[in-house]
Amino acid sequence: MNINRNKLTITIFCSIIYIGLIFNLVLPSRSFSPFENRMLQQMPSITWKALVSGQLRNETENYVADQFVARDFWIGLKSNIEIWIGKKENNQIYFGKDGFLLEKFEKPSEEIINNNINSIIQLAKSSPKNVFLMLVPNSVAIYNDRLPDYATTYPQQNVLDYIEDKTKDNLNFVNVYNSLLENKSDYIFFQTDHHWTARGAYYGYKRFLEMEGTKPISIDDFNIETVSDSFYGTYYSKARQNRKIGDRIEIFRPKNHFNIVVDYKDEGRKTDSLYELNRLKEKDKYTVFLDGNHALLTITTDVDNDNELLVIKDSFAHAMLPFLTNHYKTIHVIDPRYYNLSINEYITENNIDTILVLYNLSNFTTDTTISKVKR
Repeated sequence: MNINRNKLTITIFCSIIYIGLIFNLVLPSRSFSPFENRMLQQMPSITWKALVSGQLRNETENYVADQFVARDFWIGLKSNIEIWIGKKENNQIYFGKDGFLLEKFEKPSEEIINNNINSIIQLAKSSPKNVFLMLVPNSVAIYNDRLPDYATTYPQQNVLDYIEDKTKDNLNFVNVYNSLLENKSDYIFFQTDHHWTARGAYYGYKRFLEMEGTKPISIDDFNIETVSDSFYGTYYSKARQNRKIGDRIEIFRPKNHFNIVVDYKDEGRKTDSLYELNRLKEKDKYTVFLDGNHALLTITTDVDNDNELLVIKDSFAHAMLPFLTNHYKTIHVIDPRYYNLSINEYITENNIDTILVLYNLSNFTTDTTISKVKR
């Protein structure tokens, strides 16, 4: 009987594979996976060089895996089985309590973190302007009480303290960790994504303005609108978790309205809104904030002053920039991952008053493009 059961299992398994391969040959290839938020491998070109080097074999294996029929279903099924048998994480994402997905934070590379610290210090030394550094911790640092039992993660507070100590003599370090911790009962981080919410970004904005010497606007002076309640972010995609309840996305519009112009320099496109609501139809709904990543953009307002702010950033800045528009005539926004010109020359040419370097801590400890800021 066991032999027959094994034969049946093998037959079913092989049938699924062969039927899947047949469908793969018939159905068109997908170029992008909204579920995984990445490009998928396409049919490789057959060349002698690719065959000899092994590239053809690797690309073919990736093609079969990426284009396998109902791939998203099988990935979700695998994840659900692992959750059912008690597995605590998948792809470095912990299945936390109260619906939280939390990314494991590893001890960072000393070489990368010191190189990035030195790059920011060189920027501060070469600029006569006020330079501020804000590093936003991951949600696991604030909600470590939601971790599964016996789950471990490297303490981000240690890294933040180290960076603050190394930079305190050359720039203004904005400690947003305590502000977030004090307001953890608020909706400050998404449960399915690595970003902070607009509410979390508000507390970052408030702390920055207090250090800069400007009075922030009260949260009560904003009209808050929920524009989506079905956001499933990067943690969801990594964990392959099947869940019915997504995150909500809120946008804050000041009751004392200011006119703005957003100029996407890399696209030659201008708009009068900080929010691209058409992006809410896509998987990555966080791009509703300033249309996602751009090398360079400027935000011009009719605020009654001549203050010029430069924000050097990753995507964590996108949710915070709308708050800053209430205080600066012009905000210049540079993403070093995509901007390849001299940032120092840009600062000189545009009469910048204040510089804010704003990164997520994980990105700051791994991103080697930050070295561009010293050029």
